[in-house]
Amino acid sequence: MAKNVQFPDGIFPGAKSKMLKVPVFLIIPIAYVAFGMLTHIWHPTWIAFLFIPIYYQLCGAVGAKTKRGFLLALPIPLVIVTAFLTIGLTIGLWKYTWIMFLFIPIYYWWAGVMNK
Repeated sequence: MAKNVQFPDGIFPGAKSKMLKVPVFLIIPIAYVAFGMLTHIWHPTWIAFLFIPIYYQLCGAVGAKTKRGFLLALPIPLVIVTAFLTIGLTIGLWKYTWIMFLFIPIYYWWAGVMNK
């Protein structure tokens, strides 16, 4: 397997600081309220708030110094929970989408073995 190579400025140099300049914590609530007032659909759209921690965890992953650190810092569990809730609340496929949670340990096993 490939040796775990260190990148002094991170894998994506400068991307983390640029991403952190975007005020996602303000954009999401404003978009939620605007969409809710225009369409009067409030219930399933609250899931948009889960994108705030996903975005900031992705910012942290982009600042990783190794490929393995990047893969391990990705917000995979949050993305899967968001997908589970979105599919369950909009389509109602609760009894099938739980299978997505099995992907979390498989992903972390793969990410851990990938760069050893």
